Formats: sequence, C-alpha cells, structure tokens
Amino acid sequence: AAALSDHLRILFDYIRPSPSRTARSRKWFVPKELKDCTHVFVRNDAPRPPLSPTYDGPYLVLSRAGKTITICCQNKTKTVSLDRVKPAFLDSGEAPHVRNMQLSPPRNNSQKRRRVTFAKPIEVIS
Repeated sequence: AAALSDHLRILFDYIRPSPSRTARSRKWFVPKELKDCTHVFVRNDAPRPPLSPTYDGPYLVLSRAGKTITICCQNKTKTVSLDRVKPAFLDSGEAPHVRNMQLSPPRNNSQKRRRVTFAKPIEVIS
C-alpha cells in the first residue's frame, strides 16, 4: 500500500493544469438582407402554447445601429437586437399594412356530452 501511494504521489507531481483559453467574441449569423430590408419579423422568446408562431410581425424598420435595430411596433418605437430579427420578404413592392398580432380566443365548440352507463354486476347464485 505504501508503494502504491508513493507511485501515485510521483505521478500527481507531474500533473499540471492546462492553460485556459482566451475569451473570443463569438460570431453570429446575420443575414445580408437585414442591411437593406424595410420590414422584419421579431422572435418572441416568451413561453408559448404549442403551434403558435415563433416570430411576430412584420414590423417597419426605422433605423439600424451596430447590433441593434429600431422598429415601429404597435405605433411605438422599439429597439431590438439583431439576434432576434429576421428579414421579411414581401410579395409586392408596396409596404403592407403592419397589423398587430391580436389573437382571438379560441371558440368553444363543445359537443353534446354523452352519458356513460355501466353494466350492472352479475349476481352469482349458488
């Protein structure tokens, strides 16, 4: 047991921590179309019910500055990071009427309830 501990002590004397990596700024993907697009979709990071859209919009782009973009959202200006937007490719040359995404509550299409009946227990006569 003493020989094993001496051997382990010698091995651990040679172990040195590895040098740490320098922090590099991560490059993010920004579509080229974001430089000159007129409208964008904005990612909604809030918890959502299933099958609801991930992006809201399209919203009108007012200005760009570095890694942020200023948009017109519900008649207010809002500054959003470029990480959360993607360009909106519109069909026609004219700008669409930007609508607010107000979802109507789901209609309750309840059907007639069916009555459940159970069979009566069988009596065993002995």
